[in-house]
Amino acid sequence: MEWDNKLGSREIQRVSTSVNLGANEVQIIETDTAVVNEVQLVTTSTNPVHEVQEVVLSPPPGHLAPNSMMTYSLLLDTSLAGGSFQYSGRISATATASVGRNSVQEIIESMANVENGVVVTKSSDDNPDGGHTYSVTFPLSMKNVPLMEVYVSDLPVEIVSVEDGNALGGTFRLSYEDETTESISFDASSSEVKNKLEKLSSIGTVNVYRGPPDEQNGYSWEVQFTSHLNHGNIESLEAFEDGLYTTNPIGLSNVKVETITDGSFIGGTFRLQFGMWLYFRAFLNVSNSSIFVVGGETSSDIQCDADAASLKRTIEDMSPFFYVSVSRSDGPSIVGGYKWTVSFLDDVTHAHVGNLPEIVAISSLTGGSGYIPTIEVREEHRGTQQEVQMISVISGGDEVHELSSFKLSFGGEVTGSILALPSGGSKCSGSRVARQIITTSTEDTIVDGGDNTVSPFTRFTLTFKNSTTDIIYANKDSCEGTAQTIQNELEALPEFFGIAVSGVDANFGLGSCEWIVTFNNMIGNPAMLEGAYIHFIVV
Repeated sequence: MEWDNKLGSREIQRVSTSVNLGANEVQIIETDTAVVNEVQLVTTSTNPVHEVQEVVLSPPPGHLAPNSMMTYSLLLDTSLAGGSFQYSGRISATATASVGRNSVQEIIESMANVENGVVVTKSSDDNPDGGHTYSVTFPLSMKNVPLMEVYVSDLPVEIVSVEDGNALGGTFRLSYEDETTESISFDASSSEVKNKLEKLSSIGTVNVYRGPPDEQNGYSWEVQFTSHLNHGNIESLEAFEDGLYTTNPIGLSNVKVETITDGSFIGGTFRLQFGMWLYFRAFLNVSNSSIFVVGGETSSDIQCDADAASLKRTIEDMSPFFYVSVSRSDGPSIVGGYKWTVSFLDDVTHAHVGNLPEIVAISSLTGGSGYIPTIEVREEHRGTQQEVQMISVISGGDEVHELSSFKLSFGGEVTGSILALPSGGSKCSGSRVARQIITTSTEDTIVDGGDNTVSPFTRFTLTFKNSTTDIIYANKDSCEGTAQTIQNELEALPEFFGIAVSGVDANFGLGSCEWIVTFNNMIGNPAMLEGAYIHFIVV
């Protein structure tokens, strides 16, 4: 870096040296787990009830009972339920109920629109008129069977319905987060359920798969939630069965929702641990630097969705030497993961210099669906050493002239004129430094018999991060004398060095003081003071 002096009769000399200051180490903490979509099953059902019909035979006039020469045949029309119109073969009036090819059961079951599983029994006692009765129980798979009819007969035959088979019909509705779908048919296709669910603003995209019907027209629909809007382990759909009906009054309609796969979503907590490393506390006079060993601390539990401020506090609470800046990704990933960027910042100790060990994450995260979430720490930017050149302004006489200026050149480029003294200044006081003001005062209660005098028993402590001074008496000494006490107490804390405290009488009543704490060795206006606070205890 070159100089171009413009001082008139004054002189600026350059003194160039370099010290090692840490360029920020940046580490990333990120949580993740396998993406598993929530899957819920919607199922409709009703109680199974067999269709039971009776075939009642009576002897024709002039006969005491039916005989084997008398026959009849039946017809069954199931075309309204997707079946067909069928006739049975001729059935003897004295046929057995279920044994042999000519039994009532075999002949009825041979009809093309009748499924296997028919059970026929014959009444043990003859009817009062000399006839007898066959009870025909149809399989559940035939649901609600239409009443059989007599096609041709040599004797009186009556068909009686004893019990209607049961089957579902009608509609139902589904609800999610206080929104409800339009009516959904009891036998709705996959696309119909998908479309009606996706019309809800609280649901993004879904995949729907319909299973085969059961013997009562009950169906099941597997609903897989596939959008970011419904990520993770979400609430269950709510079902309303008010539009469903059954063909038999004793059958109760039902629609239920159960979760068969929980969506993966990160929960629980984690902790952070720092390894051991050396750091040095650098004063402007490098020869006075001190070397310390820090690290090995473990944080308290950190929530899986901790905001940036919480993580910053947790890290800085681990040690008075940790000072970081933390930012967090705007929103969770589809599985609820976050990414935190941790920057180790320069503070008055210069504790975070060079390439630091990676933070160690200790996971107590939970995720469901059989997957254990991961937490990864990686180095985003390695801490490096940077050169600092120092410029000294030396007067050729008693003081530097207020109009003195200079220019700097670097890499072939030249700055404009730079005043040797701060604008409007009269001394080489350098750049601005951080200051905090401490004031003691009391409330004027003269009307109530009090005054505005600060009690000589007033005392306080000062707290910075996790360190607190001993008790300081506010006006046991002069304001100037107490300033020195404050300075000594603050410099005894591990976070402070090279500070100056001045004190003057304040205009807030007798015994009131104002102390200005100047942090001389802080570079510029460090952001670390944003998280610091001064706390008073007054008795």
